[in-house]
Amino acid sequence: MRHIVYRSHLLWSACLVGCFGLGIALPALATNYTVSTTDDEADSSPSCTTGSSTDCSLREAIRASNSNSGSDTITIPAGTYRLSLTGANEDSAATGDLDVTDTTGTLTITGAGSTTTLIDGNSANNSTDDRVFDIASSADLTMTDVTVKGGTIDGAAGRGAGIRINGSSTIALSDIIISGNTFTNTDSFTFSNGAGLYCTGTTTLTLTDSTISDNGSSTEDIDGGGAYIDINCDADFDTVTIDGNAGKQRGGGLHILPSTSLTKTFTNLTVSNNTGNVGGGIFMIGSSTSDIPIVLTNSTINANTALSYGGGIELLANTHATNLTVTNNTTVGHGGGIFIYNETYVDVIVAFSTIVNNTANSDGSGGDDGGGI
Repeated sequence: MRHIVYRSHLLWSACLVGCFGLGIALPALATNYTVSTTDDEADSSPSCTTGSSTDCSLREAIRASNSNSGSDTITIPAGTYRLSLTGANEDSAATGDLDVTDTTGTLTITGAGSTTTLIDGNSANNSTDDRVFDIASSADLTMTDVTVKGGTIDGAAGRGAGIRINGSSTIALSDIIISGNTFTNTDSFTFSNGAGLYCTGTTTLTLTDSTISDNGSSTEDIDGGGAYIDINCDADFDTVTIDGNAGKQRGGGLHILPSTSLTKTFTNLTVSNNTGNVGGGIFMIGSSTSDIPIVLTNSTINANTALSYGGGIELLANTHATNLTVTNNTTVGHGGGIFIYNETYVDVIVAFSTIVNNTANSDGSGGDDGGGI
């Protein structure tokens, strides 16, 4: 055994000497960073090294990972990590949000638990006026066991106050909570999208065992108070609770655009207590008869509210739904449980589902129908 280890050491040493001379590329080594302070710091020479670090902030660990080639891991102990360095719209994580930019490997961020490791955009103190995480195009991220909260984007056409995913990435989120993120001073002509989570571009996104709650605002012009899934975002949600989100426009909880090339699947969802103008719980809208149907299965749509149509769900997209429980949703207009618009264009299948105790015409003005559908 000693002989083998010794020879391996000699061979590696020889390669260190010879491989570089031969121009042979060696694989990038992964680096493990452990966050050791809850302070929001961005020192030029932080103590973020492999093993125990004496003074490494979350921001410094992300900046170190961005500048390091290969896959890295950041471990975040229990605590509240409030972002306080002001300065939005820069892309190096020096101020404002936490920009993940390295495209040479996967960054893995692991907390101590979604209820104990809290990453806070500090909107309560109006400090950073920025989102929490901004994932650059082609940057891959795996994140588990954290809460992402308190992000705020000010102005029209905002995208992702909690997490913005810009495309061409592989993103895996599990056991996370996305909560209390919002937009302010929005515009009724250019809606803001995805207060909690926004995903666009050719991204593969998986979200499992997670909660998206209390994002957005019923007084702001928001599509997707909880989450917004754009056309080319290949989304797969499993065992996700979407609760208490709001937007003044479409999809209080979840806004989904289908694709002509991707099957987007949503399984074991609980969509409850969300509010929107149309599609209080979920709003789906397509643009082509060749869109691949959105797949929604084994899910509960309960106690959502729409001010116009579709208290639980509004469907303007090809959709295949099975084993749904759609209950206690309300709307002022049509379709207390589900509202299907332009049915000659949209291919909708709803099978093996329970649709009960939903209410249309909740304001009592008359002329509206479809308490269930």
